Amino acid sequence: MNKGRSTIKEAGGFLFDMDGVIWRGDSLFPGAEKVVQKIRGEGKKILFVTNNASKTRKHFQRKLGSMGITVSEGELINSAYAASHYIAREQGPSKIHVLGSEGLGKELLNLGHTLVERGADFVVTGHTTECCWIDLRNALWNIHYDGAKFIACNADRTADHGEGLIPAAGAFMKALEYSSNTKPTVVGKPSKPVYDLALEILGLSKQECVMVGDNLETDVKGAVDNQIFSVLVETGVHDKADFDRFGVKPDLVLDSVADLEEYI
Repeated sequence: MNKGRSTIKEAGGFLFDMDGVIWRGDSLFPGAEKVVQKIRGEGKKILFVTNNASKTRKHFQRKLGSMGITVSEGELINSAYAASHYIAREQGPSKIHVLGSEGLGKELLNLGHTLVERGADFVVTGHTTECCWIDLRNALWNIHYDGAKFIACNADRTADHGEGLIPAAGAFMKALEYSSNTKPTVVGKPSKPVYDLALEILGLSKQECVMVGDNLETDVKGAVDNQIFSVLVETGVHDKADFDRFGVKPDLVLDSVADLEEYI
């Protein structure tokens, strides 16, 4: 049995990205449901980990359920929840100014934080389709004048929800980083905080886990940096042709998530 097969066979937990791995837009990839069922049938743990901070975990729970994959909210992490958890761990319930979506705000409120226009302890950036100059100015003022710490849910360059590429959370993060001359703490993939949170939730060590994703910059790099076995599926953002460009390689490459079934 080769190293990839033995590592996956012996793994106690699986971390899955969703968009580009489990689904594309509103369509479930063939075989995804069977893979999840087999993981559960083998008594292994599963966690869905996405950088999408625009929606709540409850939203993703419903979306997976509508596609035939039943999960608990506790089996989901998005970068909005990771940011909320990180701040709560660092400082407890805090005053937060949000440059992002309603979903990000809800995840922050769920852990006892308060949303404010000024006087924030933290500015948190995520993805939004409604950002304007005034929004950037208000976030800047909280950092520059009020001394707020700068947290970014993720640094994703672009997203693709089935209609072509759009600017993602990293675009807004970079605008604020430049204007405030302040580097943010990034909590989503590929950064350490989200992987630490995932391992804590699973109750497993990094050696016992497998990360399955479609993005070399986030899923694979994060797994490599955190010494987690990485699987790239070629149904999303990147494929083998991108290895040299990004300087990162996964431990295993599969055509799709369906091919993972024979390894479990």
